[in-house]
Amino acid sequence: MPKFLHIAFNFEGRSSSSRDDAIKKAMDTGIDWYKYAPNCWLIWTNRTPKKWYDILKPKIHADDSIFITEIEMSNSFGYLPRV
Repeated sequence: MPKFLHIAFNFEGRSSSSRDDAIKKAMDTGIDWYKYAPNCWLIWTNRTPKKWYDILKPKIHADDSIFITEIEMSNSFGYLPRV
């Protein structure tokens, strides 16, 4: 069953254009996604956080970091702009 995941990166100082392209291509393999900050994504997916980690880790530098967690939407508040 699909679920929302939050994926956050901490990029260490280098230009990120090629890294961003690789990440976007990976995100496109999910059902849908929304990038709401330079380093934060929401993704609608059937995959687990561990599976996304395995997909994304090779696309970032060794000194970058990544955190992925499931979002429980029944207890949420706020809004994001439409794109």
